[in-house]
Amino acid sequence: MAANILTHTSGQLAFMALSLWSRWLYSRENELAADSYALDLCRKAGFDLRQCLKSFDILSWYALDHNDFDGVYGQDDELELDPKRATGTIDRIYIETRLWVARHRRSHPSLHERRQTLLMYLSKVEANARNTSP
Repeated sequence: MAANILTHTSGQLAFMALSLWSRWLYSRENELAADSYALDLCRKAGFDLRQCLKSFDILSWYALDHNDFDGVYGQDDELELDPKRATGTIDRIYIETRLWVARHRRSHPSLHERRQTLLMYLSKVEANARNTSP
């Protein structure tokens, strides 16, 4: 009986470890970092960065053709919940918790969120380029 429990426990622990590792590997933060890295590579190669962001439009069209509305725009909770509209501390914590859960149901951020994040990043890169040019 004890050997049987230990056999199943080690398998469950291995499954949990693999599950946690894959969630870390395919995380939102890693996906956003990979997007920024790809944009840096495009910049170093001399491409027009705004044209490179059109790839998100193509990905969005493809996802919408396959009815993946959440993949393009995010889940309904992400679109509807706004912590700024909270009326008190408890309400804000509740909204932020629901928003965090909604954003972490999928391993990747929505295409819209990824594109908006890159546009903000691109604005910073362009501002730095203007400030450092002679």
